[in-house]
Amino acid sequence: MVATQSFYFSGTDGPVVFEDAGEVIARLPEIFSDWPYQPVTNGSDVPSLVLSRRDGKYWFSSDHYDLCKSHTDPLHAACTLLAELAWSRIRHEPGLLCFHGAAIERDGSLMLFPNQRRAGKSTLTACLAAQGARIFTDDYLPLRLDADGALTGIANGAAPRLRLPLPKEFSPDLLRWMEDHAGPQNRQYLYLGLQPGQLAPHGENLPVSTIILLDRSDEGAPRLEPVTSSEVMRRLIYQNFSRSMNPARVLAMLSGLVETAECLRLQYSNSEEAAAFLKAWCDAHPRDAAARIDPSTLPPDSLAVLTTDTEALGDQTYQRNPSVCEVRHGEDVFVACAEGPGMHAFNGVTTGIWTLLAEPTTHGEITQTLAAAFPEQPVKDLTEAVMKIMQAMLKHRLIMSV
Repeated sequence: MVATQSFYFSGTDGPVVFEDAGEVIARLPEIFSDWPYQPVTNGSDVPSLVLSRRDGKYWFSSDHYDLCKSHTDPLHAACTLLAELAWSRIRHEPGLLCFHGAAIERDGSLMLFPNQRRAGKSTLTACLAAQGARIFTDDYLPLRLDADGALTGIANGAAPRLRLPLPKEFSPDLLRWMEDHAGPQNRQYLYLGLQPGQLAPHGENLPVSTIILLDRSDEGAPRLEPVTSSEVMRRLIYQNFSRSMNPARVLAMLSGLVETAECLRLQYSNSEEAAAFLKAWCDAHPRDAAARIDPSTLPPDSLAVLTTDTEALGDQTYQRNPSVCEVRHGEDVFVACAEGPGMHAFNGVTTGIWTLLAEPTTHGEITQTLAAAFPEQPVKDLTEAVMKIMQAMLKHRLIMSV
């Protein structure tokens, strides 16, 4: 007989059903230490997730999207549960942005580290916690646009996690701190049990004021340096995994965030040294201004429904789709359309083609213009390149025949 228990995690779109998964349930209080969850007795709601143990493995499934993941270790299963609840959180509140990344409190606002895997964000976050920093997340951060235009991050209340083994360069004092705050662990991961008040509870929100890109290297003292808005835009686009909102609106929100937040790059080799450096820098540079966006300038929040496929590029005249949102950062152009998937970054020749498409034009006319600008390039190569770029623009509904 299958032992079934269901729990509802605050802020999600449905219960999580556990089938013969008692070892995972036993780890929930420490991993979801500040994320409220409660037993569900009414089984009529559609589950957000189902976690079943069979044939010696823990299997995940969902009615909301294709999902087939399995683990043999219960702690790995709990890790995946935390990650999958991010999608449940977005389905519950479709107007949220959500970034892969870490965030700590800085003077009543948030410092966001929107970094890809293995960039060292979780290790740095743990080191900042050892320095006394208040942690909002070390994994993913939902953001809500408030009525006053502030983008506020929302804490999920899950304990921070370290990848094992711990770095060899950690000092004895830091290793002792890690040992004193050790929570559930296996051969790959260690969860930290922070002091009361040091981990923001689920649902607490603070506005984003600072964005730090992490650049970890093999050697070198930590330092902060300027970073271009274009590079920050690319990082935020890549790390954003919101899917329920109009991409044009997402792009405009990201651009507004980059334009009004303090954006820097942290170069470092040693996470412990970087945390001490960053804490000293924050103490010396108070931040009292949050990033702000004018909500009236944003595209609508609804996602257009795609009903037909786009046609193949032909000989007719084309022009930009008037519903496209365009923002420029440096020499790069970022575009997105409510009627097409994703956000796109243009530079170089692609930017030139996009500029020409501000007025009705044909593939041949664009090729002729580029041939005059680049006479050293074979016309055949230019023709093929323009065809490929315009076909991609048409596929993503950035341009339309007129």
